[in-house]
Amino acid sequence: MEEKNYQEEENTHSEKTDESISESINKLKQEVDSLKEEVGEMRIQELLTKMYHMMEHIDCQLQTLEDEVIFHRTNIQKSEESANTPPNTKPKPRLSEYKMLQNMLQSSNVAGPSSNQRNNLTNNGEYRGQPSNQNMFNKNIITRKSTR
Repeated sequence: MEEKNYQEEENTHSEKTDESISESINKLKQEVDSLKEEVGEMRIQELLTKMYHMMEHIDCQLQTLEDEVIFHRTNIQKSEESANTPPNTKPKPRLSEYKMLQNMLQSSNVAGPSSNQRNNLTNNGEYRGQPSNQNMFNKNIITRKSTR
């Protein structure tokens, strides 16, 4: 009988051990499942935070692009307006007295030789060497020298 008792005790002990192992395994499974949920939630929160930061960055870039588009539109409008407006026509500046005298002298020389110059020619058509009026007036003309 002792053997039976011993066997029963052993079976009972073995069943209790099996039960405790099963309970431990079930508890571990529950803890693993809860950890998986927490990690999944953490990843979701992390992903949501990253998405929020990305959306803010994209919004800033879009705002910058929108500002640039507005700037370029106004520049285009200004250039179109300036191209469409006629240029300011300034009245022709009045000639100075010096220029008017110079023009008069040049136009009289173009008209042809004066009677004095005709008299200075000899019969055979040679010039007698007296300076012409044009050369005398040109001595007083101020000329500009370019410094290039």
